[in-house]
Amino acid sequence: MVIGPSAPLAALPFPALAVDEDGGIRGINAAGRDALGLASYDPAPQHLAAIIGTEALAEFGDLRHLPGGATVRGPLAVPLLRDNGRAGRAVVTLFWHGDDRSGTWACLLSEVRHPGRASAEDVLSCMVDACGEAMWCIEFDDPVDTTQPRDEIIRQIFENRCHWTLCNRAMARIYGVPDGSDLNREPVSRFFARSAENEWFIGQLIDSNYSIDGVASCDHLHDGTPVFLENTVRCHIEDGLLWRLIGTLRDLTTFKATEAALSRREESVKDVLGAIADVVVVIDRDARLCAANPAFEKLFGVPVEPWLGRTLTPLVDLERHLHPRWASLEPFTVLASRPGQGAIACEATLAPVPDGFDGRFVAVLRPARARSEPLPTVMIGRRA
Repeated sequence: MVIGPSAPLAALPFPALAVDEDGGIRGINAAGRDALGLASYDPAPQHLAAIIGTEALAEFGDLRHLPGGATVRGPLAVPLLRDNGRAGRAVVTLFWHGDDRSGTWACLLSEVRHPGRASAEDVLSCMVDACGEAMWCIEFDDPVDTTQPRDEIIRQIFENRCHWTLCNRAMARIYGVPDGSDLNREPVSRFFARSAENEWFIGQLIDSNYSIDGVASCDHLHDGTPVFLENTVRCHIEDGLLWRLIGTLRDLTTFKATEAALSRREESVKDVLGAIADVVVVIDRDARLCAANPAFEKLFGVPVEPWLGRTLTPLVDLERHLHPRWASLEPFTVLASRPGQGAIACEATLAPVPDGFDGRFVAVLRPARARSEPLPTVMIGRRA
């Protein structure tokens, strides 16, 4: 169910509050007042800490929503102060309602034992399934003993009996689960198989005290195709026993494919530049060298690396030609100084790099041919 203008807070059938980024309570619906034991004339609590306590509130972390940050916090089982101070228990989940600039947290209170209301599992299942962010939970039928050595913990995570729970529709879409199929009924190993990559992923989770953000893993789609995912994971551990892995994920497969294509394109460009006999250099507005092709070393007799980031003026004076008026494809003549070998005249062209690299220029240098030097003969076609 979406918390928004189409479903105002007051219309929700279960306890819900609107909470600011500082924890202040902006609103509470009738079901929420009932869950807290508040009569219609009782003032509502001013802060979330007054309902669940400061320690429980701290478990949610900093409530300030940062661009690209998590849009779901929890669910967490916490003490609930209700009925005029008598302590109860509640499952609390925070859903961000807004954008990266402003918004509020929709705080859902699902009491574990509350007659006449939907169970915590039903409420959370409804909210999780409607969330646009892919969410998942691996629940262990045989809990993992986190007091064991690292390798043993990894073995148990992959070998102990477990099942999916609360995997939502967004999660099923990422994994390509056919319509009508329920991801929660599929074997965990079908999508999260034991592999070197996934053992590394679980090792990162252990090393990070069972809490990670934005770590990559390699899973498999419903048809067996590998897929690259970015995971944010939290763990439910009690008395040293790991009962649940809870997380959200983002599909990186398209990003990885684009990255690989760009890498191949970069290599192709390098191959082309390496085959060009003319010297091609990229410089900034101060004539500092940013890049050069292999012909640079042949012309100047010095390696490229020591000159990167340095002005090329001691080798060739391009700086005075960098004025936009002159930075065009019109050729001009410059002297290229070759340490220990004297200078050589070169024909040059200079042009600004297209948008995206503001303040950079590409220069092409070609040693000038002596007037008496004959032009090479180019034969085209077959001999008679």
